[in-house]
Amino acid sequence: MPKAYKAWGESCIKKLNGAFSICFHDRSKDTLYIARDHVGRKPIYYATRNGKIVFSSKISPILKTPGISRDIDLSALNCYLTYRYIPEDLCIFKDIRKIPAGCALRFTLGSGETEMTRYWEPPTVESSGMSESALLDELEEILLDSVRLRMNGDQNTGALLSGGLDSSLIVAVMSKLSSKRVKTFTIGFKDDKFSEIPFSRIVSRHFGTDSEEFVVEPDFDSLVKAVSLFDEPLADPSIFPSYFAGKLASSHCDSIISGEGADGLFIGFRSHRLSIKYRDFKKYIPPPLSWLSGALAAFISQEVKWRIFLDNLTPEEFFLRRMMVYSAPLREKLLQGWVLEELGDRFHEPERLGASIMGSYDGTLTGKMGYLNFKSDPDDILYKLDRISSHLSYEVRTPFLDSRMVEFAFGKVPGDLKLKQGTTKYLLKKLAKKFLPPELPLERKRGFNPPFSRWLKHNWSDYARDILLSGDEGFFNRDYIEKLLKRNKSAVSDEGRRIFCLLVFKIWEQNVLSGDT
Repeated sequence: MPKAYKAWGESCIKKLNGAFSICFHDRSKDTLYIARDHVGRKPIYYATRNGKIVFSSKISPILKTPGISRDIDLSALNCYLTYRYIPEDLCIFKDIRKIPAGCALRFTLGSGETEMTRYWEPPTVESSGMSESALLDELEEILLDSVRLRMNGDQNTGALLSGGLDSSLIVAVMSKLSSKRVKTFTIGFKDDKFSEIPFSRIVSRHFGTDSEEFVVEPDFDSLVKAVSLFDEPLADPSIFPSYFAGKLASSHCDSIISGEGADGLFIGFRSHRLSIKYRDFKKYIPPPLSWLSGALAAFISQEVKWRIFLDNLTPEEFFLRRMMVYSAPLREKLLQGWVLEELGDRFHEPERLGASIMGSYDGTLTGKMGYLNFKSDPDDILYKLDRISSHLSYEVRTPFLDSRMVEFAFGKVPGDLKLKQGTTKYLLKKLAKKFLPPELPLERKRGFNPPFSRWLKHNWSDYARDILLSGDEGFFNRDYIEKLLKRNKSAVSDEGRRIFCLLVFKIWEQNVLSGDT
């Protein structure tokens, strides 16, 4: 890398392909150049104080620096409650910041001046110039080469196999390229509505993989251990099964290939399909009726899930609301008065950020939704993978988030070939038919989430109540939390996402913020 910097200077970063956080010291300019990889696979945090800088891929070493406060950044907390993760350059600690994906920080050692620059950005204009067959050919070419690069010469590399489209396609390509049987690792649950083990077995048998399986139980102590691995709170329910997947895989392999990222690039979430249906439905509703339904919504509790269909929202606002755990009205109920007062005008920053990201993509609603998902990946799924894999001493590689794949998805694939006639991930499923066994049902979506709502209603109900209602009120209104817990006991209510978001924060607060980290 020093030779690359000497040859091309700071632009050498653009030529890299993979996961990295890197720093160059340019003695001639007396500067540090600290960069994060294109898609944000590796996090990097920094803090400046008295003309000096400290940086690390973890927060804990920075917190040990004299003068760095452990005080919570309320803007970061506000965003966390909204989206379940902490976005962009924010950090949960007010004295620390993140370098966003595809960005680099230039720090002048003499003056202490900082300058953040973006060296890479995926295309922001949707194209429709290529035929479907040409797009399929290019997609296959990029995927094969992306997987090949990440197999590292076939050296002790396995695959996470959920049995869904993305991971199955990865295993199919690995089997095609590998000189030996591919090692696969599958996590399941006792509840057949959530477990994809039956589907992973179809794939494993078809390609003759060396398969390992593990069924996750609702062990609360393991949840606490998983949450405590994170320097910042992350309320993605998949952290729990991902923790067990990492333990299983790391005992057999040095590196693992995962199908993460494809849902955002090629449109695979239920919210995508629902938002398109909402848009199409809105076309037939005259403005007076839309206004009336919005007025009626004011008489319905914000917690009621179907209320969103009455609010007079644009399709973009509908999708953004679907991504939120706590919308603005709910955060007003949850947060203590002093927090709301201190946030002031910053209270609506999460909504403005989401709208700004979607608005920066010039394309269809489908493209805008995928772009927002992609922009959330560094702070959600990629942060999850990095922290778990770092703790368990193995590496996770994500071929779908190869920068070439991202540029292809946003710059060449039109929205109607991502979600077509109700079929999500249309183009990817078209390619999958060439590789996957015909008996594998592709028109399903279970994801990697455990039955958290059921566990929070039953197995973990007492644990959650004890943790959420113990100690001082802190940032949150205890009366509102009690109402959430009570509603969640009802057979017709499901407050699982909101309770889990608070539970993760409280566990993190007790085990990380209040500990020796």
